[in-house]
Formats: sequence, C-alpha cells, structure tokens
Amino acid sequence: MLAATLFKPSFAIGFSFAVLCVLIYDFVRSPKKRFLNCVLLGTTVLPGGFLILYQQSLALNQDGGVGIGLFKAFYAGSNYPITGLLVSIAFPLVCLIYVYKDLVKDRYYAFAWLLWGVNFVIASLLYETGEKMKHGNFVWGFCFAIGLLFVVSVYKYLVIIREKKTDKCIVLSMVLGMHLFAWFKYFFEVLTGGYPW
Repeated sequence: MLAATLFKPSFAIGFSFAVLCVLIYDFVRSPKKRFLNCVLLGTTVLPGGFLILYQQSLALNQDGGVGIGLFKAFYAGSNYPITGLLVSIAFPLVCLIYVYKDLVKDRYYAFAWLLWGVNFVIASLLYETGEKMKHGNFVWGFCFAIGLLFVVSVYKYLVIIREKKTDKCIVLSMVLGMHLFAWFKYFFEVLTGGYPW
C-alpha cells in the first residue's frame, strides 16, 4: 500500500473502503471478540483514506472535478478498454473458477478479490473532468489492485501445480502464457516508442 500510494494516492481510497468492508464483516461476526482489533486497524487505515479523499478533492477542484459515468475513465486512456479489462483479469478469473472455494477459506485471497472489486467499481463509475480527464487517476488504483490479485492468483496456480492437477495446470499455463505474451508485447511497444493502448 505504501509503494502504491507513493505513486498514485487513488489506490489508498479503494484499499480503505475494502478494509472498512472487512472490519464491518469481522465486527458483525464477533462483536465482543473483535471489537478492539477492528478499532485499532480502523484508526490506522481509515483516517488516512479520508485524508487522501480530502487531498484529492482539493487538487481536483483546482484543475477540474469528478464526474460519474460508466467506464469513462477507461475510455479516456485507452482505445480498447473492454479488451484491456478482459486481458488483465483473464488469468485471475480462470484461477478463481478452479479455486472458488478458497474465497471462504483464504482471507488473503478473498481480500484481494474484494480489493479488486472495490477499485473496479471506483474506476468504472468515477472519472476526472477538465485537464486531468486523460490522466486516468481513478484507474491507477484499479491497476494496482489487479497487480496484487495477479500475485495472489499466481500463488494459487503454484498450489495447483504442487497438487499435480494436470488439466487445470494446462489451462492455467496457457492463460498465463497469453498474459505474459501480452505483457512483453506491451513493454516492447512502450520501449520502442509506440502507443500500445
């Protein structure tokens, strides 16, 4: 979170709301047992999230504002946003199909998907108006969340390999290979001065 926030503060907004969802869930499950943990975690994360919201509102008021529109932030920075979304989520989604039961068992895996979902909603509904419209600042939090989800999904993929589930390994390896090919192609085009988006 620290590294992502240093680059773009929008990640902390989605992270704070995802943590809030987890705190509410934990508190409802066991109010007496988890009250102190919820308060301690909330006092470290949520004030920072609201501070970043306040800072962004000041910055946005100077150069533009925040609008509400479906996928406008994605279309502002890409010619093919739906294709980009599908390519970026293909490997984690196929992995989820195979290990969906882990959403209940593994809190880290569930949190990675929750974080992705919160950031997806933010990036899908909010966009900047004015001069910063093409900056895609609301999309950056979503991109960081995809990176985290991808790392957690690779871990699940390695577990599947360790369990020697051949059919799942073949399918996931193919999807991961396509993802890595698209990743290398993207960086090649960036490094050669092209516009991959």
